[in-house]
Amino acid sequence: MNIPKLSIDIGSSTINTIIATTDDSGDIKVLGRGVAQTQGIKNGEVVNIDYLSESINSAVRGAKAKTNEKIDKAVVSVSGSYIKTMRGSGTIIVQTGQVNNKDIKKVLDVAHHNANIIPEYVMIHLLPIRYKIDDIEMETPLNMTGSRLEVDASIIVAKKSVLMNIENSLKNCGLSVENYVLSSYASSLSSATKEQKSNGCCLIDIGAGSIDMVIIHNNAVLYNMFLPIGSNHITTDLSEMLNTHQVAAEMVKNQYATLLPYDEDSNIKDGEIEIPGSKTSDESHTVTKKHIQMIVHARVEEMLILAKQQISKSEMGRYIKSGIVLSGGICKIEGIVNFAKKVFELYDVNVGKTNKIIDNEFIDFNDSANATLIGLLYYSLNKTYIFELDSKKELKSNSGKTDKLEMQKIQKLENVNLSKSNNHGDISIKNKPKNDKLTNKFKSVVKGWW
Repeated sequence: MNIPKLSIDIGSSTINTIIATTDDSGDIKVLGRGVAQTQGIKNGEVVNIDYLSESINSAVRGAKAKTNEKIDKAVVSVSGSYIKTMRGSGTIIVQTGQVNNKDIKKVLDVAHHNANIIPEYVMIHLLPIRYKIDDIEMETPLNMTGSRLEVDASIIVAKKSVLMNIENSLKNCGLSVENYVLSSYASSLSSATKEQKSNGCCLIDIGAGSIDMVIIHNNAVLYNMFLPIGSNHITTDLSEMLNTHQVAAEMVKNQYATLLPYDEDSNIKDGEIEIPGSKTSDESHTVTKKHIQMIVHARVEEMLILAKQQISKSEMGRYIKSGIVLSGGICKIEGIVNFAKKVFELYDVNVGKTNKIIDNEFIDFNDSANATLIGLLYYSLNKTYIFELDSKKELKSNSGKTDKLEMQKIQKLENVNLSKSNNHGDISIKNKPKNDKLTNKFKSVVKGWW
């Protein structure tokens, strides 16, 4: 079993944590999960480090409850208006004539260096949109032959001060940040198909307190958006308009919210339910299911229209060839897909479906509310299948391809029977050749391989 990874999804209403690893065959094994109410966060930004630390610590303790693995770092989701997307490009000369991982890392570094990033911001993702080798465009250049490698990349940046506040919150819990991941990008890793991300789609993740959106094309995030409105606003509307308290309104939403037309849902026409008053002293009263449906309808329509306006504002609607992918807890509301199709008109709409990677007792892979957490799990275990620079500026990939130049070095090592000298730590070669000059030259070459 490989090193376990901790993922932390800092949501607007809950903090979700999960610990997972992979076995020797690459299959994912979930070891634990924890959930805690979010405190100290507003619109994605830290407003109280101590409160946030308490929430994170509680969720992490829950995830560690059923595992004895020692974990001191985490992959953390970030979301908010302080995150922006920009472009960068780079060009290098391929020294060996065949592109290897070092060349890809180098050209992405050049694209990062060439980007005009605002001083108060720092990169959290650099995603290649397209590569060219000797002016020929291609999806992935690894092991391709050529002399000049170019890349056009999307760079996601976040405000340094906000990231530092999150980092300090984790330090209070005895944790460090392994990587930051844009939450909507994480959702796309779990909810959008390879075809959708390649052809172009817009993922809209509607959570409790916010809407996170990304437009993706060629597997890269071209544009990200954040709206401080979510399903909690539906609860608030129901509470105010039905004259009941928040807890009862949340129960009403979960049990009776629907977006089906009146004539398609016979339960709405004449149905009534009894709910408590807004104060403990108030008597309970009845409300019609039709009234509930109208309140839900109005708020969801507003949220989807705001999302549609953001797509128009981005001027990138032409890239959304595979339509809209919905994720988040709001997808549980019956009729959401057909309702969204009427709002978005020109685009196909579907609910993102995560692949159920393994049976486990901790997480429901069919629940779209877990999209971000599952995406973080994929990211932490290197299941993203795309070259990128992460927030630590390290090359991240699980493309399934092997660097041929690196394999040639490994084969050379296997063909030569080398052993470490116990006395000097030098390399000794069994069946020493008679030509000492050749032997010494060989030693000087292989030293550089370690």
